[in-house]
Amino acid sequence: MVDGKTLIDFIFHKAEMEKIASAEKYTAVEIGSFSGLEKYEHSKAFLQNALGLTSMEISFTKYKPGEAIPFFHDHKKHEEVYIVITGTGEMQLDDKIIPMKEGTSIRVAPGVSRNLKNTGNTDMIVMCAQAEVDSLKSPTSGDYLITKTELKFTK
Repeated sequence: MVDGKTLIDFIFHKAEMEKIASAEKYTAVEIGSFSGLEKYEHSKAFLQNALGLTSMEISFTKYKPGEAIPFFHDHKKHEEVYIVITGTGEMQLDDKIIPMKEGTSIRVAPGVSRNLKNTGNTDMIVMCAQAEVDSLKSPTSGDYLITKTELKFTK
């Protein structure tokens, strides 16, 4: 970290995300519409710094038809989950090709070289969540409490 900036900050210039709510235990930002992701470097919006995440990174990336990540990569300690929001493509995991379409979810553990490509005729939007392997210590189904908070939705 240099001057409060991480390597990701230096590689990917981030357009300012609009902070719409913030308190000690929550933060909400507006990244904009998925069709407008090109305002971020490489059409990729990272949420870790904007939201103050402490246990994961989440990003949204827009791939134009025929576009691929310009390099293969792997992680030493983090697993990733890629979820296709819209569009079609392929993911290459080492030598294996997996077709992707809206709703496809793919987990990739450390030790696997990965890349993906938009093989369709429209933009492909992909969400990627990244967290340290084995950091989830218990199922989330037992990690909630029903509260007596009053509903105050406006519509």
